[in-house]
Amino acid sequence: MRLLHTFDDQDYADNAPRIVRECVRGIIFMDEKLLVIQRRGEIWRGVRFYEFPGGGIEAGESHADALIREIWEETGFRINPGSIRAFGEVREIRQDLFENAVFDQPSYYYLAEAESNQNVHFSEESDEWEGRQAMLVSLEDALALNSQSASRVITDFLYREVFIMQLLSCGYK
Repeated sequence: MRLLHTFDDQDYADNAPRIVRECVRGIIFMDEKLLVIQRRGEIWRGVRFYEFPGGGIEAGESHADALIREIWEETGFRINPGSIRAFGEVREIRQDLFENAVFDQPSYYYLAEAESNQNVHFSEESDEWEGRQAMLVSLEDALALNSQSASRVITDFLYREVFIMQLLSCGYK
């Protein structure tokens, strides 16, 4: 998969141990709207933003299997396995927040199609602290909100999501 960008804070010691967390993320359009997870909760000081559904790849799991599982867990949608196509990788490298180590997270983005006649539901992982909710929004609205929110909450993953949304808005495939 092609590497699209690396966000490297360079805020870590070169000899620090490395924690690698590989993730998959789904880019799914339905009726010209983007399937996203809205987040707003105490942890984010009430700032609202959108992220692509996805998460960590479990041991022994293929990227496709992880994507299918994560989309189901977070949104309730089943995706058509034959529709999955690579979009690109974004890598985040920074000092880990909890350990004296380098956090290295490659996120593999995939375009996919949801099976028809399904309804968005609240994520099984939804809670008041993180305020997660699956929803469909226009790419333009998602990009506008995330760009505004990135100026209020500085997190690498929000920059990552804005970057991918910008590529999509320019027609990158």
